Amino acid sequence: MKYLGIDWGLRKIGLAVGSEETHVAVPFGILEFKGKKEIGKEIQRIIDEENINEIILGQPLKLDSQEKFLDEFKTFQGILEALGLPVTLEDERFSTKASKSIDRQMGVSRGGEDDAVSAAVILQSYMDRS
Repeated sequence: MKYLGIDWGLRKIGLAVGSEETHVAVPFGILEFKGKKEIGKEIQRIIDEENINEIILGQPLKLDSQEKFLDEFKTFQGILEALGLPVTLEDERFSTKASKSIDRQMGVSRGGEDDAVSAAVILQSYMDRS
């Protein structure tokens, strides 16, 4: 079983891949959000190329939830569900903080690439519990 971890944002979407075999999530890349159709096609291409079986989507659980932000998230979730794979929601509240902590510990500066690391943190959290 192969997984695609996603750290969703209004402008950028971080991606990570992992498998039951390795039980390790690896940052995969970042997509710029250029429209609903385009993002669906791009994610479908990645699913096909990487033989993905399940999508793990970081769910924003903000304490000061903003209705428009949550509506956009639900729209994105619907795009993913339309691709025909199971979509599992995973709490993402601490993924960005954890990815920055990992970078600091490693002495790395990713210059905006932390969305993919956040996606890996989300996916790794899911796989650790599975």
